[in-house]
Amino acid sequence: MRLAIAILVLVLGGCATETRILTPPLMSRIPGATTSGEYERTTKPGEQQAVQASEKTLLEKPDGSKYMVAHNGRELMLNILKCFEDELPELFVRDVLCSVTKAEYADRGLDPVEAYHTLRKRRADIMLLFERIPGGEFTPGMLVKTVGRNMFRLELTGKFTSGLPYTGMDMMYENGNYRLRWFLGR
Repeated sequence: MRLAIAILVLVLGGCATETRILTPPLMSRIPGATTSGEYERTTKPGEQQAVQASEKTLLEKPDGSKYMVAHNGRELMLNILKCFEDELPELFVRDVLCSVTKAEYADRGLDPVEAYHTLRKRRADIMLLFERIPGGEFTPGMLVKTVGRNMFRLELTGKFTSGLPYTGMDMMYENGNYRLRWFLGR
């Protein structure tokens, strides 16, 4: 009987398989970075890897209307990209742009939806930044500082900024969510 159980354990144990998903080293996309070993690429070159729509930041109310939540900088990045990809300027103004930036646009006699159009034209530049800070404020080496009441700056410095038109972004905490103040240019 013991022999039968031992054989059964060996046979069943041999049926188990392990699936490993190998990803590139965390900072491998930084200019001048070198890596050792090989890895299986999970995205195409130049494709956004860490900021993906798998996180649920676009929600629906019972009446069918949609709204966005951003409990951290990473989720704010997701919302920005979602608005660009799905062409959602109204949602961008309502749920992504902070009240200070909206007020500045209004003070200049401009519709805040112009902020969406201005940034959407620079989508490629924003994507370059987001590729360097895939985890938002949780990205290793990311400088996060308070720059005002409920306003925070996510900024890359030094070698990490090589080739970037934008080096970070300011965001405000309003009504339980983070909202975009603006991007930091050179």
